[in-house]
Amino acid sequence: MFDMGRSYTVKELRDAYNISYKVLRGWLKPVLTQLVEAGYVPGQRLLTPRQLQIIINQVGPPAPASKPK
Repeated sequence: MFDMGRSYTVKELRDAYNISYKVLRGWLKPVLTQLVEAGYVPGQRLLTPRQLQIIINQVGPPAPASKPK
C-alpha cells in the first residue's frame, strides 16, 4: 500500500486505515517515544518514511481497499 520511499501526510495515513484523527492519536501513544526519536513533533502533518514504518510496525499494514460490487 505505502511507497516507503516517500513521506505521507497524516490525512493520507488516516484515509489508508479509514480512521479518525482521534483514533490515530490513540495508536500513536504507545510509540510516541520512538516517533520523537525519529524526528516527529506532535502536531506535525507530514510523516517521514521512518516514522511511517514505526506506525506500521505498531498497528500493521492497512487492509486493501475493497472494490464495490
